[in-house]
Amino acid sequence: MDGKSLTPSAIFWQTSPKRHLTQQVRESACEASQSVSYRQAAQQLANEAGVETLLSTSTVWNKKQEKGQELAKQQDDFVQQVLTQQEVPSPLGVLSREGKCRIEQDAIQLQMDEVKTKSQEEGKKWNLTYTATLATPDHRCHYFAAESSERLIQRVLVYLTVLGLSLGRRLEVVSDGASWISDWVKSLQDVAAEQVLCWYHLRKRIYEGLGAVGLPKEKRELLQREI
Repeated sequence: MDGKSLTPSAIFWQTSPKRHLTQQVRESACEASQSVSYRQAAQQLANEAGVETLLSTSTVWNKKQEKGQELAKQQDDFVQQVLTQQEVPSPLGVLSREGKCRIEQDAIQLQMDEVKTKSQEEGKKWNLTYTATLATPDHRCHYFAAESSERLIQRVLVYLTVLGLSLGRRLEVVSDGASWISDWVKSLQDVAAEQVLCWYHLRKRIYEGLGAVGLPKEKRELLQREI
């Protein structure tokens, strides 16, 4: 009657009067924002819940950042345990949904890249994030992200060691051919490592190379298709 709003859980369960999100809602927010924008993810969640608004765009963004920080901490803790020679269980990774990528039994495939995105932090225009994905023959993947190539490589090396690279498995590195990736692969010792240029950048380099020859556009496109 006095115009105040009350939260029943805060009264009966003595919890915080602020709105709480269940773990399932947090996971759904992170999952939805994997393939669409934060605004679209918030709308998608509201549609699935049958309400006008379930989470704000900023809340979806915040939960995604919190999840990323949580996963990064787990990886850092795992790395420290391995480096200090503590006994650790073999990381399971995430079961690949597609199951289309066939990795040979004696290999581990590593995809590395650097991603430039617009920053949502005040006073900062861009974010540069270094990413990697490890895929094993059993269709399991391990995902990494770091603010520097050095930190990313440290995490990747530890996981590669635990997953059996030191036991004779080959390493296939798929990338856009960036120098920081090539330099690292060349520096590996006693490891059978092979670099593979990703299909997109392979086509791009062929197109640029043909452009330098000075052929007309029609002939250049025809030759590109034949290659």
